[in-house]
Amino acid sequence: MVHTGVYEYDITACYYNILKSIGAKELSNVAYIDKKTRNIQLGLLQRDNPGLAKFLIASAETLISSTIDDNNLDRATDIIDIKRDGFISKKPLTKISIGQPLILKHKFKIFIKSCFKYTIYIAIDDYNNIHIKGMSKYPINTNFYYLFNDLNFNNKSSITDQLSFIRRKYFKSELVSWFSIENTNNGNVEIPLKIGGFANIKKSVISELDPDDIDKNRMWNEYMWPFVKAILIDYIY
Repeated sequence: MVHTGVYEYDITACYYNILKSIGAKELSNVAYIDKKTRNIQLGLLQRDNPGLAKFLIASAETLISSTIDDNNLDRATDIIDIKRDGFISKKPLTKISIGQPLILKHKFKIFIKSCFKYTIYIAIDDYNNIHIKGMSKYPINTNFYYLFNDLNFNNKSSITDQLSFIRRKYFKSELVSWFSIENTNNGNVEIPLKIGGFANIKKSVISELDPDDIDKNRMWNEYMWPFVKAILIDYIY
């Protein structure tokens, strides 16, 4: 569940470029530059043509599978995750498939899957950007995941102490934004309080909230503990 130095590869504009490679006439009405619009238009094409949808899925799977095989990657030990348009590997590719190659999207220095749901993961790339996948919502400021940057995974004997230090720093934080979740319905944020449940307030006033009133334990259990426990499972249990 916990990995260091892993590689994420994907097919750029996956379905669009698969259709482009076969000269599909359907692309005449698909905008390439605007990713959101492109995905909507491609989604409509698939909705109206189930056969096309099956072709795109199968083509992407074939390309990913052949790339894995051509690079002699073991699906059980080398591949961490396979997605619709790419995969995450412990090893870099040495051969690129002809036609529609997979490109290196990110190199992650830290990659941690939730121990409760494997489709959820957090990662920090070599440029120190945080990546979050599989969560439907999360705090407006996720910089608390940078706390994992300080872990020395080579020193297994001190992992528990290191994680305890991270926990203390998290609970001592006075950054209310760490514990604020955006409410997409009204643009406000929701913050769990020790008394009274969630407070729905404007972003402009969250700095006025006393951090000691926040139910940080609830946020820890939701957003940190699944990854902390994953580390404990891999290195201690």
